[in-house]
Amino acid sequence: MEKFISVKQLCKILGCSIATIYRWDKEGVLPFRKVKIGKAKVGYRYSEVEDFISEISKTTEDVN
Repeated sequence: MEKFISVKQLCKILGCSIATIYRWDKEGVLPFRKVKIGKAKVGYRYSEVEDFISEISKTTEDVN
């Protein structure tokens, strides 16, 4: 079963505000899209967020 994380959880992971997450989503900055996970709730696929963080970590390691 696929795991999802909330916008609030994503904010904690990325260290930004909820408004920033929604703005980045609208502007296409995030490489993953939100998914409706309830009547009035959206989330993100944990696997996609995890892949994104791994990719950022690799890029950061290459720079250092």
